[in-house]
Amino acid sequence: MIEEEILKGVVYSKFENIGPSPIAWFPLELKHDTLRLISLKSITLLTGEEGEVPETTAVVPFPNLERSGLVKYLEIEDPQARGGRRDASITILFNDKYNSVIYKYFNNLNDRLNEFSKIIFKLEREKNSSQFSKSLESFYLDILDQLKELRQIEEREQFPAPKLTVTPPKTKYRFKIIVVGDPAVGKTTLILRYVDRAFKKLYVPTIGVQTSTKLVTLQDPQEAYIELIIWDIAGQEKFNQLRKMFYSGADGVIFVFDVTNKQTFVNTASWFKDVQQNLDRDWNGIILANKIDLKENRVIGSKAGQVIAEKTGLTYLETSARTGDNVDLIFELISKKILEKKR
Repeated sequence: MIEEEILKGVVYSKFENIGPSPIAWFPLELKHDTLRLISLKSITLLTGEEGEVPETTAVVPFPNLERSGLVKYLEIEDPQARGGRRDASITILFNDKYNSVIYKYFNNLNDRLNEFSKIIFKLEREKNSSQFSKSLESFYLDILDQLKELRQIEEREQFPAPKLTVTPPKTKYRFKIIVVGDPAVGKTTLILRYVDRAFKKLYVPTIGVQTSTKLVTLQDPQEAYIELIIWDIAGQEKFNQLRKMFYSGADGVIFVFDVTNKQTFVNTASWFKDVQQNLDRDWNGIILANKIDLKENRVIGSKAGQVIAEKTGLTYLETSARTGDNVDLIFELISKKILEKKR
């Protein structure tokens, strides 16, 4: 069952007198070291500033376990604790290979977490600790059922029943766009903003590569129906060998750097060289300066970006994935350039 390969467990943790501790979990065979690590990291990593626990659900990587967690933070009332409360967390644990499921169905999973947190609060108020394990098991099975339902819906969408009448587009193309750059420059957030109109404030390193699709229609010089396959390629050094395979077949390349981080700008030249050496076909590219909304922290000006664009023969643009400035323009422009070359 594919859902059991994706979902690896659920854990309820709480800050006890000895520190962050696992209170209940399912499956029961989860190892003690695994549980301690999840409890420690889930509670201490993002407990916020000045003792405030985040209201939003967060994605937390556990690379040593090859897992990722969707974590809901709670404040449990406890008169015996300092401040009258204890920090706690509910973690849904996923296989790292399927961490894209977290982002794709974030809202669905978050709704389930919010509902389950009400059960935890109730059990804590009643001091009914004997029911924690049973509740965690029910929650785990509920998430499994939801993943199965979402998969079935997705399969129906991918293989829909044939329609009686279909009006084909005048022209259809499929372009592969790869987005490269140093870790944390905003590649994933940029793509999310364009494809899903979302913005993720929490940075989670891309695991090798993630792909997204977007259907666009260009009117110039004639109507063209285009499917963009956008590859979000990890910037970490450990993915060097895999990354070169991901370049294959790319029609366009977007080189992203962070205007608040000088080293990411310097490394753009290395990324350009890497693509040149490993992409054996004609391609179009854009040098993209991201995070221009962070004006007070900006250390790379527009002139510097334009200089490197001229040296590489590429187009230079500036954007903010947070505000959405120029996000649509980036992909529209590179699509037009590729289309002109193909025609």
